[in-house]
Amino acid sequence: METTDNVKTELLLSSSAAGGLDIRKAFEMGSQLDVSGIEIMPYKSSLFTLEGNVGNISELADRYKLPVRGVHFPFWWETKSTFRAIWNEFPNIKEMAMALAWAYLVGPGSKDSLASQLATNFRDAYLLFHGDTFCQMPEEDMKYFTGRKVLFETERPKRNSRNDLQWIVETVIPIAHKSGVDGKIMFDPRHIQIAQMQGKADNILLEQIWMKYQGQMGGMHFSFIRDGNYFPSSPSPEVWSHLKEAVKAYPPKILVLEVGPGKQRELEKCRDLVYRDLGI
Repeated sequence: METTDNVKTELLLSSSAAGGLDIRKAFEMGSQLDVSGIEIMPYKSSLFTLEGNVGNISELADRYKLPVRGVHFPFWWETKSTFRAIWNEFPNIKEMAMALAWAYLVGPGSKDSLASQLATNFRDAYLLFHGDTFCQMPEEDMKYFTGRKVLFETERPKRNSRNDLQWIVETVIPIAHKSGVDGKIMFDPRHIQIAQMQGKADNILLEQIWMKYQGQMGGMHFSFIRDGNYFPSSPSPEVWSHLKEAVKAYPPKILVLEVGPGKQRELEKCRDLVYRDLGI
């Protein structure tokens, strides 16, 4: 999409939107949706073995002509007790159960994790971290990502830690810069909406947030809450009618479809929405 600001938006698909543990589904769906590439969220319990996963993903990227444009790191860096951390941080049983499920699927992050292996193999891919995950790293691990394009997004609300965009801008990005990591924001409307619904974030309109942090934005996850459902969905007409004008005025370089999982028709709807309203 060429705009008056000469910004070209690249439309990607998150592998988490494909559903299931077989990464092939993400590439098949990405090909059907005609996106430019894939953001990989690697599962430790995939149908591929850990040793063969990187090679298989490279083969799939070549076969479907869909490059790996991003790697989403796990939600926890190495901790002695992930269960205890989840128990201490999440405010209710529903949130704990969802966090435990994700912890089982993706495992902890580390320099030896599958995400790190993918980051090494796909040098042009951006690396996506939740802000609090990055801050869990020891400084020597942070330096492992020096020189890479790193994006930070907010996490679902936790009991004892901040995850709002202001915290990412004022705390996380400066910490990253000290380690030689150039960090920007991955705007995730759904995470912000969850925080607002739980009273963990100021009830500011999404378009106002988008405009406020323009200088720090590196990309956008196209993922929303709709009808009170926490699962990634398309935006309501009311939410999108306002947000689209701000996004069109200041288009992101990267826009990642992240609804589902496994909702082909809804993904097609979102793709058509951004084609029509943003001119991609």
